[in-house]
Amino acid sequence: MFDKRHELAKFLAVADTGSILGAAEKIAISQPALSRIICKLEEQFKGKLFERSSTGVRLTPLGSMVAERARHILREIESAEQEICSTLSGHTGMLSITADQIWADTVVPATIYKFHEKHPDVELKLRAATYADGIQSLISGESDLHCGSIGGNGEWSPLLLPERVLDMTWGIVAHESHPLHTTKINCAKLTAYPWIEYDAVSNGETDCDNLPSLAHVMSELESRTKKRVKAIVRSNLTGLSMMQEGCYLSYLPLNVIDKLPGVSLKPLPTDMGRRRHRTGLIMRRSSRSLSALVQLQRIIREVVSQELAATGARNAKPDAASAQNDSPPRRKR
Repeated sequence: MFDKRHELAKFLAVADTGSILGAAEKIAISQPALSRIICKLEEQFKGKLFERSSTGVRLTPLGSMVAERARHILREIESAEQEICSTLSGHTGMLSITADQIWADTVVPATIYKFHEKHPDVELKLRAATYADGIQSLISGESDLHCGSIGGNGEWSPLLLPERVLDMTWGIVAHESHPLHTTKINCAKLTAYPWIEYDAVSNGETDCDNLPSLAHVMSELESRTKKRVKAIVRSNLTGLSMMQEGCYLSYLPLNVIDKLPGVSLKPLPTDMGRRRHRTGLIMRRSSRSLSALVQLQRIIREVVSQELAATGARNAKPDAASAQNDSPPRRKR
């Protein structure tokens, strides 16, 4: 209803003084001009805001409600301006971040710790989100940054700015004591054990078919063996605990398995399911001027470079001596 901020202040000046003439003198405006502003507001609200009398004006029930909201709006505007100025300088404020489950459990914790050492007054609001959910949160303005996949289908929204940070190599993993670590791998053996889906990145997301997912691995195994796996347990941290206790398999980015809490996982020596995938940061273009966000992105790059790049290179190549799959042999020329 309020198109301009100054109309709020002028309306409240009349409400506080109880007189259009007195308010006009107080805020240095002519009485006719102030009367026109009040009339305009009454037209917008489709009702009288003031009751006129020989001694001045007083608020109607509608006017009292509008005055209460107007004071709240002005306070919020003033508070927001102060917060924005502080945030732009990087001293205080709040940043809202989404991250896929893998990033939320590996990259983000170390990032937040290092960020708060340098910016203790900046509040970080973190929420785990799938790729599609993270993109939607950015477009709607609910978040400033998404961490995770940047390999979605289609063209990028002009509102968003992606940055490639790390290529993750996905592969089949198991606890370090799993019997498949000591034998040659084939598809039949991979279907003999139950699987745990730690991060269902494409579960229910038809626009993310190009993202690595356990569903794609399951489909390939079934097409090769004509046999389905025993079970798929969809769980996050609980699933990691189960992998610590039993002979389960999972499909995860090999760059981060050393960073997952409370479990000792190793990649199986097989090329089955191996896939490289681009991950990184996606931000709203309108957030580029936020100093705190710029610092947060810099720390994320440092964490990825120092803690994940070496792990990914070490785990990316299966043991050639023990790697084997059910692919047909190549013909000799």
